[in-house]
Amino acid sequence: MESRIFRKGGKESIVYFSDEVRDVLETYLDERQAIDALPGHEDAVFLSLQKKRMSVRTVENMVKKYAGLVTPLKKITPISFGVPTAPAFTGKPAISIW
Repeated sequence: MESRIFRKGGKESIVYFSDEVRDVLETYLDERQAIDALPGHEDAVFLSLQKKRMSVRTVENMVKKYAGLVTPLKKITPISFGVPTAPAFTGKPAISIW
């Protein structure tokens, strides 16, 4: 599955993810709609316990933390999710960013 996202600065990108990830995101977004964010944070997808927008760095740290708990022998970073999986959804070869 693919989805359009708008990055900081308004740049549009396409992201690819599995049906399992789609299902989890849809469940989260349904729950997120019931949370009243603080003024100025209403458009945030991810909110902290203080109902404020989570920073990119905070989300990255959470991904690293929970990925490490699931797969302690393999280092997984946020970029690890997109690069290897995109070819499976697009049929195009991966482009190395290193």
